[in-house]
Amino acid sequence: MKKLSVALVTLVAAGLAGAAQAECKFQKIAEVPVTMDGMRPTITAQINGQDAHLTVSTGSFFSGVNPEAAAKYGMKRAAAPVGMEVRGIGGATRSIQAVSAESFSFAGMGFHHTEFLLADRLGGGPIAGDVGENLMGPFDVEYDFAHGVMRYFKPEGCGYDTNLAYWSQGLAVSRLSLIEPTTILTKVIANAKVDGHTIRVSFSSGGGLSILSRAAAGRAGIKINDADVTRAGVTYGMYGKGLEAFLAPFASFAIGEEEIKNTRLRVADLDLPNADMVLAADFFLSHRILISNSQKRVYFTYNGGPVFRLDQAPTPATTAVAAAASEAPGGSPGVGARPPRPAPSSPGAGRRRRRGASSSRPSPTTARPSSWSPTTARTIARAPCCA
Repeated sequence: MKKLSVALVTLVAAGLAGAAQAECKFQKIAEVPVTMDGMRPTITAQINGQDAHLTVSTGSFFSGVNPEAAAKYGMKRAAAPVGMEVRGIGGATRSIQAVSAESFSFAGMGFHHTEFLLADRLGGGPIAGDVGENLMGPFDVEYDFAHGVMRYFKPEGCGYDTNLAYWSQGLAVSRLSLIEPTTILTKVIANAKVDGHTIRVSFSSGGGLSILSRAAAGRAGIKINDADVTRAGVTYGMYGKGLEAFLAPFASFAIGEEEIKNTRLRVADLDLPNADMVLAADFFLSHRILISNSQKRVYFTYNGGPVFRLDQAPTPATTAVAAAASEAPGGSPGVGARPPRPAPSSPGAGRRRRRGASSSRPSPTTARPSSWSPTTARTIARAPCCA
């Protein structure tokens, strides 16, 4: 009788768990076409009734426009929190300036009196600015740039252990817990490893090319003046001078269930308070990614091809507000001799391989992007911005 009771309890518990799982509804509430402008993922929105092209920037805590766009669309100066500053990837800071759009439409939503940060280098050419986490952070958002789309989801009844990467059947899916997440995401930071050393990476889709900070490279034993380190152009943030970039050899880059062996990584003297590396549009193109505000996690699967675009030079302002989520402080590289490393990898060596075992439409009331309330201001103040 005792064994029968235990069996019944087990069956009931399993049934309840199954019922709870069955109740999970991951509802798509919006789908937005994405076009790659070079290495910049862009969407089309409407500012004061006119079409505007904006970069999708998961590394920006708030959306922004450049002064030329603000003038073109008739945007008006808006009050910004006094004394608040934004910080670029090179360490340069600026006091926040803001402008307001009388009307703004995005992802099927319409807003009034919507504020944007004002930044000189943001966008450029046909790009007016960017869409930041104030328009994405409240939701679960899928970034499927390889197929030209981003999707908004609303989970209902989905537990923390539910796999929200609905497309991942038969694929190796990585799940990363976010570091120090806020109630509404203002930054997307998780852990990875470079040559066995744990680093923090910022998922920053608005930046074109992924970059590791010089300080983190130094902790892995890389020195910029090593014979096998080569120059790789100059990268620019939203403020400050350009930063010289280098390509350096690493034995391993590992994140989630993936590991790239014998690759090169782009390195620059980034000044990033909360992270050591920017995972930019090149990483997003080689993966299908879901950033879940409901679970405070990042999911991704590998699409194929090179994970990092090492054959391209950085272009001005592609990092823009995307590098927003701040990153590890710059500094001199590590001291001492570096252990022997594999020969520089071939162009195809940037391809990743598996590691270890196989492994409602947003409403204006919940997603209003126009408020500079004291709560919003305090949240933003803790999230350094921009490249």
